[in-house]
Amino acid sequence: MTAEYERRKNWFVPALNEIDGFKCAIPEGAFYAFVDVREMLGENFANSAAVADHLLKEAHIVVTDGEGFGADGFLRISYATSMDNLQKAVISMNKIFG
Repeated sequence: MTAEYERRKNWFVPALNEIDGFKCAIPEGAFYAFVDVREMLGENFANSAAVADHLLKEAHIVVTDGEGFGADGFLRISYATSMDNLQKAVISMNKIFG
């Protein structure tokens, strides 16, 4: 599974970086991407919790708000799911924020 998570990470993180307002470095461990969405905050979203809520309501994608990690302005997104689910999620996020 380690090789599979590596493959998913190597596809998922660059795909996240293609979404308007998302910035993400390649994680060194675990199976979570920590996405910087501070660029999106302001007029449309007050904080990263609002971005997470928008993803849940509009795309049915569950992410964790970074505030619980002391990092408002970031989202924690797991890539411990199928490649198919990751691809569908990226398509949905691009439709919402594209």
